[in-house]
Amino acid sequence: MEVIISMLEDSAYAVIAFVFMFVAKKLDDFRTSYNEDREIEEESNLALGFRKAGFSVALAIGFLGSISSLTEEFVPNVVGLLIDGALLVVIMFAARMVNDLVLLRKIDNDQAVKDRNVAVGMAEFGSLVATGLVMNGAFSGEGGGIPSVLLFAVLGQICLVVLAVIYEFITPFKVGEEIKKNNPAAGIGLAGMLIALGIILRASIAGDYVSMVDDVIAFSLCAGMGIVLLLIMRKAVDIFFLPHTTLATEVARDQNAAALLVAQGAVVAVAILIAAVV
Repeated sequence: MEVIISMLEDSAYAVIAFVFMFVAKKLDDFRTSYNEDREIEEESNLALGFRKAGFSVALAIGFLGSISSLTEEFVPNVVGLLIDGALLVVIMFAARMVNDLVLLRKIDNDQAVKDRNVAVGMAEFGSLVATGLVMNGAFSGEGGGIPSVLLFAVLGQICLVVLAVIYEFITPFKVGEEIKKNNPAAGIGLAGMLIALGIILRASIAGDYVSMVDDVIAFSLCAGMGIVLLLIMRKAVDIFFLPHTTLATEVARDQNAAALLVAQGAVVAVAILIAAVV
């Protein structure tokens, strides 16, 4: 009987998460001036597909952090999930605003996605998934509460923006311009860097709350180290994984999405290893 009750409770948690994902999807649909369902179902808009997929995956990843911290008490768990779910949806929409106003500030994201700019869709996918990873860490563990979640949500967005700015600065081509021109390799490049940092940030946040000061210091150190290591790894990938060319050549000249998948796959793999020891 206990096993059956446990399975029913777990199913209830899954249903709550699904309902929030569905509600968030509908709210996201209303946000744009065009019919997103039609763009997906009839126009086969891949750019919009990446955006919507990133939103859903990010919500699921964020919810996983909350679910992993559940106790043995069903009713408090349900209340906690409802609060975390509402908070998560608000934060994800805020992250979308960061995409529009900061990360891809020279692009009208909604119009670009409607115009089938896959590079924009890929970049948004990476940013949203990275945010979901940060929220996973923020929701996991005990203590801290809503103030801690909000703090790390803001700090996480700041770190993602800082990485994007530095990545743009050190790259020999204009990342934003290449994405605006619908260069899928550029979209993959930025998305990979953001997801990799999200993995590291998630590891630095996850765990029980200690104190605001201690947690922020630990987060800041890990974030700084993560950004530096990822930028170093980007250069190392250039040398070891693409020995007969450079990322700049593959992105700006050849628009080689395959090469960037190899390169950013390696960067994400290293981020997973870094996160394991943070």
